[in-house]
Amino acid sequence: MKDEEKILFLENNLTRLLSEIHAAEARVRTLSAISIAMLGVLAALAPVKEPSTILGLTFWSMASLFLVGSLLMTTFASFPRTKVHRDSIIYFRGICTKDMKEYINDVKKFTMEEYIDDLTRQCHRSARIATRKFVWLQRAMMAIYLCILPWAGAIYIFYGCKI
Repeated sequence: MKDEEKILFLENNLTRLLSEIHAAEARVRTLSAISIAMLGVLAALAPVKEPSTILGLTFWSMASLFLVGSLLMTTFASFPRTKVHRDSIIYFRGICTKDMKEYINDVKKFTMEEYIDDLTRQCHRSARIATRKFVWLQRAMMAIYLCILPWAGAIYIFYGCKI
């Protein structure tokens, strides 16, 4: 494979990986909003003034724990991972570690091989970031799925039975 073909492949791959990271971030926002809304409902129905059933308190507690867990996991998924590779002319943090003149000189003397290496490093790092984000998202989704039955049970016991 020629250098130009490698560069095209790596640039396309990096773009794809960055779009995967962006897709994960969109899911983080959605899952966080769902978790917060469901926690809000539980907070509004919190059994503080009246005697509550053990089953109701159990459902309420389980749902709350799963939802707080989901929020923590989406936080872990959204937390930026910005390890600096100072030699990079692609990665924004690598660029910012240099002053303008130093960056201009680095770009001018950059070889095709160094560019391929930098692109390869960025692809590898982006793949790791995307993988971590999706692992935490899977866990957050599982926590939300596990909370649905206790959440619905708590709502029924604390709100539905009063109708």
